[in-house]
Amino acid sequence: MTLTRIVAALEKTYGSLWPQVTDPFEMIVMENVAYLVDDARRHETFERLRLAIGITPDAILKHSASEIAAVIADGGMKPEMRAEKVLECARLAKKEAALRKYPGVGGPLADRILLLAGTKVTLAPAPRIRRGVEELRRVVPLRARRDRGRVARRRLRPARAPAAAPARPGALQAERAAV
Repeated sequence: MTLTRIVAALEKTYGSLWPQVTDPFEMIVMENVAYLVDDARRHETFERLRLAIGITPDAILKHSASEIAAVIADGGMKPEMRAEKVLECARLAKKEAALRKYPGVGGPLADRILLLAGTKVTLAPAPRIRRGVEELRRVVPLRARRDRGRVARRRLRPARAPAAAPARPGALQAERAAV
């Protein structure tokens, strides 16, 4: 199965996936407003924060952690912890800190932010790439995966030197008898 067919199968199942948020600061806030929830609930929580408080650093810093926690409470566990993270993101944005200093921003999310901002060309895997790999395993038939594994194992085996053929018939028996 080619990559084009895999992508087509994924689009057929899930629809075309385009990022809903492309602003770097908003992407970081979206990552921090929810905890242990699916993407739809994360987006709902983010939109609730946008409507109630705003998504600019200045708008966020005008509110206390308890006010923010009340707005993002439906975004999963520990709303107070998440509210503190959102406030920390706003403080870091005012200081113009490096991406990796923000809470919840590791290498893959930093790459994705830079890709969508148009400042870096990268593969930029989604933060929750595991689900995509699991879906590929479901889409690509098991037999095809097994066949690829056999081919890969054959390629990794060291080549065996061919046995030398005896010079004449019966020579092998004569050599064994001599030993």
